[in-house]
Amino acid sequence: MKLVVAPGPGSERERLLRRPPLPAGTKPDFIIGHGRITGHAALSLVADHFPNSQRIHFLHAAPGRIEWFTEQDVSKDAAETADAREQFELELAGAAQLLVAVGPRLQREYERLLHPRSRKVHAFVPGLSAVEPLDGPPRDVQILLPGRAEDATLKGLDIATRAVALASKSTQFVNEKLILLVRGAPARTGEQLRKDLYGASGSTAFDLRVKPYSANAEHILSDMQQSSLVLMPSRSEGFGLVGLEAISAGVPVLLSNRSGLAELINSLAPQDASHHVVQMHEEGDGMARKWAGEIVFILRDRSASFPRVRRCGVTCKTRFPGASRSRACSMN
Repeated sequence: MKLVVAPGPGSERERLLRRPPLPAGTKPDFIIGHGRITGHAALSLVADHFPNSQRIHFLHAAPGRIEWFTEQDVSKDAAETADAREQFELELAGAAQLLVAVGPRLQREYERLLHPRSRKVHAFVPGLSAVEPLDGPPRDVQILLPGRAEDATLKGLDIATRAVALASKSTQFVNEKLILLVRGAPARTGEQLRKDLYGASGSTAFDLRVKPYSANAEHILSDMQQSSLVLMPSRSEGFGLVGLEAISAGVPVLLSNRSGLAELINSLAPQDASHHVVQMHEEGDGMARKWAGEIVFILRDRSASFPRVRRCGVTCKTRFPGASRSRACSMN
């Protein structure tokens, strides 16, 4: 396999629209676009350069679900942004030969949106990566909160920091200080984010550490393997790949039930769902207290929590053998 770099000069968007430098006579059978990020480029490449190629369009996000929780430009309206992005996504999907949504939650969303066009949407389930789980938890108790912090409300950073502050008051941790590692600060915002999160938590009883956002898989895996728990309290999440990576690494994880991964666990390993999926039915301190209780339960007996998440991973692989990182999985 050879990676072909989009020809320059120009912006990334401009370069993606140009004909790639393929060997003479090479005509791609398929051109794949991912959402509104590269979907437009795939559409243009087929129309302008490879009219006989089939176009596959991947659906990664549901604007109608998430725009209400993202940081908005004060000159823009969330409803208008959601509608514009949704319509753009549907335009890209309309003429594609194959539509693939990441996980069952997004599959249902787009099957509804595309129902008037009688379009079939397949679900792609990312597999568990081939990571050898560690023997057990580290000595110090660290909790990892990953995700782009510019979408703080969407990712539930306020819920997580308040919950960790409440959990820190448990007699279970009277002789140790919980560490909360937030991985996802935009460039040059880490110091301010730490101040804001401490302020929102109402406590300094825990050790809050902030790291910049990284797409480096080794950095994320290292963060996970240093941790005793991974939190994903998203108010809406199309899938939740980082949670799947935590399960692959054998690290306990708590997921919002408003994520595609939570739905998958409920389907494949229902007996394990109660240990990993948190119901999101309210806001404010009630929600934070619920998450705090789940955090304390996981950390109270880490020697039991780590084998439990490994069993969940094994169950998912057993009940859906296609769910391995070596091949794609389609759920009809």
